[in-house]
Amino acid sequence: MNTIKFDSVLSAFKLVKRGEDSFWNVQFKVVEETSIRTFPRQFGTDIDFNGVFDQSAVNDAWDKTNIPVSDYNIHYNLDFSDLSFEVKFLNISAVRKQNNDDTWRTEYTLSFLCDPDKDTIKKLVYYVNRKEVNPMTGKKEVMNYPTILNPVEDNGNLDSTEETTEDSEA
Repeated sequence: MNTIKFDSVLSAFKLVKRGEDSFWNVQFKVVEETSIRTFPRQFGTDIDFNGVFDQSAVNDAWDKTNIPVSDYNIHYNLDFSDLSFEVKFLNISAVRKQNNDDTWRTEYTLSFLCDPDKDTIKKLVYYVNRKEVNPMTGKKEVMNYPTILNPVEDNGNLDSTEETTEDSEA
């Protein structure tokens, strides 16, 4: 399995119930501001995207796609900013958009299931769509943080999780 590195925004964090158990669903948004894609290739042979992501966004026949990956049963130790916790990769979706200058960008949303401790939960809430002043523009902007997915061989207690039907916002 590959280590995957990118900058992302924590875009959603919500509690999901599975019978008697509760877990957290976290979603990270990754944006590639170029027609040439490098992000999906980081997954290498771990995930077969069946040619959904062409190397160039210009060649795609879709504007939106959704790829469930929970059947791959891939677990990572996710490092986001100063936080670290284990996650199970559930889903990757993508939206392809054309910029005003006729270049393309792709916005990916990665969904993970996790069961962090209370202190980590409190810190994660702080990062959801966090805005800070950009020193270049003087305007508040949603912040990207360094994110690393390190493969985990021991799948812990997130093995038996499936898609959720009941969600509640954090």
